[in-house]
Amino acid sequence: MGLTVTGLLDTIDPKGFVLCAGFNGLKNPIMDVGILDHEFDLMKNKEQPYFEPCSIVVSSLLFMKDNPEQLLPTIQQLLQDKVSSLAIQNVYFKDIPLAVLNYCNEKNFPLFLLTEEADYLENLIFKIKNSIHQADYLNYLEHSFQQLLNGDEHNFASLYQQLSLVLKPQSRAYLIEKQDQAVFSLREYDQFKRDIPQAAFLTRWKNKLFVLTTLELTFPPGFKSNLIGGCSSNQEQNKDLAQLFEESLLALEANNQFGKIFHYDDLGILALIGKMKLNTGITKLVDKLMAELQADFGIEVFQTVLIFFAANGDIQKTADTLFIHPNTVRYRIKTVCNKLGFQSEFELIANYGLLFKIRK
Repeated sequence: MGLTVTGLLDTIDPKGFVLCAGFNGLKNPIMDVGILDHEFDLMKNKEQPYFEPCSIVVSSLLFMKDNPEQLLPTIQQLLQDKVSSLAIQNVYFKDIPLAVLNYCNEKNFPLFLLTEEADYLENLIFKIKNSIHQADYLNYLEHSFQQLLNGDEHNFASLYQQLSLVLKPQSRAYLIEKQDQAVFSLREYDQFKRDIPQAAFLTRWKNKLFVLTTLELTFPPGFKSNLIGGCSSNQEQNKDLAQLFEESLLALEANNQFGKIFHYDDLGILALIGKMKLNTGITKLVDKLMAELQADFGIEVFQTVLIFFAANGDIQKTADTLFIHPNTVRYRIKTVCNKLGFQSEFELIANYGLLFKIRK
């Protein structure tokens, strides 16, 4: 996931940034930063784009202080260069012309005014460049980590060697997710890294954080109530990175209490079910059996059975979920039992309940 305008403001001090227009462009990508400190005509007559695509440009617009009408054509030229955003130091332009604001809104081009609270332009550019480099590295790390999980150790040898040093007896893998399942921002990643110095290896994976460490992990105080985690068992001689990752993922999926970390060793039968879910052959077989059940009994009865399994065989809870009478549930479950040769709903749960958990 690349850096966006919003993500950039999240990593640097946003104090002094006032968004004037282009709210719908806050997700524009940011891959470079440039400074506009010359006459507009120099840009207009150039043969090649002056700025890299997806740049954020900062400027005092000193060169047009006596010609404010140049602001709109300047922004039009920046858009031709595929620039993502413009931040203007609030020195010569206290008020932005309405035509410029409307144009930026129309083109989803975020236009900021930098007030006196903002940092010096030189410092601001340095911070932006640093954030871009950090985001690039994190994206590379996440991509490399995924390739290692896929077994590509040759092309990502340096990361593999780094992990090999970390992957030793007593190592544990953790997967951490936010309550709203949003992606961890660069700022949150950095904060997490600072707050857990015991983490020997930390990377982002999709909308989660992956941590490999030899110590018991605790959530940083500022994150605790908003996080949920899964932890693998301790690394053993015959375990590899993929297995530790798989265990932490299964533990995370079984966790339903925010602020807590669930351990793979406490999964019990759920560990077996989880491994079955990851087995493509088994899941295909389960899907086939479930499809046959739906074809035999129809969608209405089939959904009743699924909810009955989810309610752990509770007739009343199933009825409440479906907004039907409990006797209707009993009739449908009895119909299924009779056709499948079961004497009671308990036999049905014993034989097909596991299939439901795998399918779920």
